[in-house]
Amino acid sequence: KFLIIALLIVFCICLVNYSKVTFNNDLQSLNFVPADLKQAQAELEEITDGNTKSIYLATYGDSYETVLEQNELIFKDLEGLKKSDQIVNFSSVGGILFSKQEQLKKAEQWNAFWSSSKKEELRNLLIANGQKFGFKENSFEMFYNRLEQKPATVSIEEYKKVASFFIEEFVSEKNGFHTISTLVKVSKENRN
Repeated sequence: KFLIIALLIVFCICLVNYSKVTFNNDLQSLNFVPADLKQAQAELEEITDGNTKSIYLATYGDSYETVLEQNELIFKDLEGLKKSDQIVNFSSVGGILFSKQEQLKKAEQWNAFWSSSKKEELRNLLIANGQKFGFKENSFEMFYNRLEQKPATVSIEEYKKVASFFIEEFVSEKNGFHTISTLVKVSKENRN
């Protein structure tokens, strides 16, 4: 009998106070971090510009093309935020890795710029000025031939072959799930 009364009292207290129970949204505060590790982290942040925080953005989808198109939109937004000083900096492949649609658009711009008359004018200038410095008339023939070629789209596999682009650091694929990540540096004031 005493146990039932005690359970009823506890139940009533819980019923009255259930709305006051909340979830701690700051998961970082729930982690146990030893004091020496906190000190090392503070020193590292001080060395590596402790006034900024890193935020990782990820675009994902079932094809590289979809993910590339999403990443292009994010890249344009981040450029605007950087120009307006709302973010400190960002690292993205959005400036070098383009969707097929964007590559075709850039190819159209290339073709529109390099009209036949511009190509001929450039050729004549290079020949005339090159002869002053001892170049033969056909020294730039490979360049002229390249100007005559129509630009082709480049696959992501071709981009990955260029080691200096570090594509593998930003792009991944596993079991048909494609992602592109972007690192954004923001000041502590603009973190939210």
